Amino acid sequence: MVLMVVSDKRFTNRTKAMISINSKLKRIVMNKSTREMLIEHYKKEFEHVLLLRDPEVPNAFWIRPCEPEQEGARQLGSASGSTRLISCSMLLKELNWHSTKTESFPIFWDSSNDAAKVDLTQNQKEGITK
Repeated sequence: MVLMVVSDKRFTNRTKAMISINSKLKRIVMNKSTREMLIEHYKKEFEHVLLLRDPEVPNAFWIRPCEPEQEGARQLGSASGSTRLISCSMLLKELNWHSTKTESFPIFWDSSNDAAKVDLTQNQKEGITK
């Protein structure tokens, strides 16, 4: 007899640094691995971030931890013990975002910009690259 783990598809990426964009609520959801990556590079805990764009890179944005008094700082909300939320309605407007569903994307540290980069061409929810 062979025992197999039964798991929902939505739990397969828990150990990867990922963000999800909830289109209806206009929020970014950061998983635990993403938060840990940002803490590692920021060198301390944080509760505020900057959402950054480069007009020359239309399908990407960056998340940079920051101090609360920094101009444009957004306070993180808490969805669970380790998951954090970021309100992002203006970012979605700037990105010309039209999706109506929640979509997930990998996130990685971009040392040249001292921030974590999200490439919106790398949709993980559907397992395809747009």
